Amino acid sequence: MLARKKLMALAAVVLVVSTILSACAQPTPETVVEEVEVPVEVTKEVEVEVVVTATPVPAEPEKVTVSFMTMNLKDAFGDYIEGVIAAYETENPNIEIEWIDVSSNQKEWTMANLVAGTLPDVFDQQASRGLPELASMGALVDVEEYVTDAQMAEYFSSAWDGARLNGVAYGIPWYGGGRVFYWNKDLFQEAGLDPDVPPTTYTEALEIARMIKERTTAPYGYAFYISDYLGTPMLMSEGVQFVDSDGAVAVNSERTAEVFDRWKTAYDEGIIPPEVVVDYEHSDVYADVNWFASGQAGMLVRTGGGVIRNLPEGFNVGIGPAPEGTPYFFHYFAIPTQSEHPQEAVDFALYFTNWENQLEFCKLVAVMPSTRKTAADAYFDQEPTTPAQEAAGYMLSELNDDSLVISLIPGWGEMVGVLKEHWSKQMLGEETTEQALGEIEKAWNLIIASQ
Repeated sequence: MLARKKLMALAAVVLVVSTILSACAQPTPETVVEEVEVPVEVTKEVEVEVVVTATPVPAEPEKVTVSFMTMNLKDAFGDYIEGVIAAYETENPNIEIEWIDVSSNQKEWTMANLVAGTLPDVFDQQASRGLPELASMGALVDVEEYVTDAQMAEYFSSAWDGARLNGVAYGIPWYGGGRVFYWNKDLFQEAGLDPDVPPTTYTEALEIARMIKERTTAPYGYAFYISDYLGTPMLMSEGVQFVDSDGAVAVNSERTAEVFDRWKTAYDEGIIPPEVVVDYEHSDVYADVNWFASGQAGMLVRTGGGVIRNLPEGFNVGIGPAPEGTPYFFHYFAIPTQSEHPQEAVDFALYFTNWENQLEFCKLVAVMPSTRKTAADAYFDQEPTTPAQEAAGYMLSELNDDSLVISLIPGWGEMVGVLKEHWSKQMLGEETTEQALGEIEKAWNLIIASQ
């Protein structure tokens, strides 16, 4: 009952409140509503100039053309080189590589273009042929200004140092060669020699060459040239010293005289071709290879590239290590001071000589890589299946950071010219050994003093 009373009271309260709210919401007839004028703020219309800045479009990098020279490689390795160039241009779309392959005399071509101001941005040179003269003339950039220590460390230090002159590096190492001994097994057998046992020194080689000359139909026993490419490495292997540790001329020695006399005897006996005294730079650079490949000579010491690919099918060739002490040499990519794009030129040279590209090149031809990673590749640990692979294995066998590498000697180009001139005169009997070495020593002293 009590609950019911509470509910009825609550309903009454709600009714009263509702009535009051309704009365407030509806105006009575007596209510006066005044209209109030509300001031309106008038805003003057102003023209605003909106400047829209376009998002800048990155300018395309300047197209750079880098000229690039090799020597006598287009016919045999054109596809490989063009492939490397195409890959580089894909990775570097702002750079175009203009490839030039020179088949004429390298030294003359290089010097002519130096004078004309048309040397390529990157060009192939050897430490014993052209590079010393150009470096001495101030015609080449110091490549170490454009490379990092890490990039340098990818190469054998002996290979890198082979392009130094007075502490400055004038080239980036490419391929090289420890020389390799090649012999004609058929001629060895014909001469009554073991076809599987080659000579280990040049002295032994000349003794065997005499037997081949006397006992076979081959006109010569040994293919040779007096040159910076063949003659000077042989002299070094035989213990001839050109300059001492202080840079003084040391060529006029009893040891040099002994070696000169031995080869003079071989020349007189017809064991080596009479053309050995012809200026190598102005002759067929593969004449010695052709004598060997055609069966006219029984032996040859050279790198692999020019030999293997010139041997006829079925040639019964023996391949072994060069005589102990034979130095290594390398081809280098030099950058001329004339170049307008030295950094791009160095970058391309580093790319062209990187370990992967060198490995592919080594699979095509018997050459020696200059990079550590290439030399350590499992390819060289395999049992050789081709003469090129076998030759490459022999060349790599002694390569390390301390290897004897033909390096730059100031004025070396002139010095070699003098050496060839008087060595040839000694061979021909126009000068005695004593006279020839005396003339060489005198001229070399003048050349070195003028540097």
